[in-house]
Amino acid sequence: MILCSQELSYVAGSQMLDIYWGSGKKIIEKDAILNLYRYKTGRYTFALPLQLGALVTGKSKKILVKLEKLGELLGIIFQIKDDDIGIFGAEPITGKPVGSDLKEGKKTLFLTLLYEKADRHIRDKLDSMVGVPDINEKDIKFIRDKIISLGVREQILNMIKKQSEQVKSLIDSLPSINNRAKNILYDLVEYNLKRNK
Repeated sequence: MILCSQELSYVAGSQMLDIYWGSGKKIIEKDAILNLYRYKTGRYTFALPLQLGALVTGKSKKILVKLEKLGELLGIIFQIKDDDIGIFGAEPITGKPVGSDLKEGKKTLFLTLLYEKADRHIRDKLDSMVGVPDINEKDIKFIRDKIISLGVREQILNMIKKQSEQVKSLIDSLPSINNRAKNILYDLVEYNLKRNK
């Protein structure tokens, strides 16, 4: 149960950090965002259940370490895809208003990379839109268009594709996991890549 307690403390701390970052205008560095995703989603939602299942069935420490890494990567993919859906998704499908993360000023990988690639004029415009509760559809469209035209979305989608290949390699390297279990993990990777809500 120490493992569960540790992961709960990670997710609670990460959630508080996420809210804190959202309350300010500072742009957060890429590595910090990825660490937030790792501890907020990856470890708690994916790595912990995988490790607990392995512990119950008596798997080796080596397997636990691989499952931990696999879960972290799956969680990062899941969270990045969640951010993508929040910006580019369709409200009737997602069930939540498109652009809600932008309204809340939530710090995402999309926003960090957009600020990195944007010129001063675009950054100033972004400052007047992000974190503004009454952001309108025109402003959201402007942000979406810049994410695409500056190559941010393509960069991020390529990144999660590479991470999914890492996950598949980790799955392949699990020696004592049967094919049925491996196929479930492969399906989980594909679900994370293709989901739209």
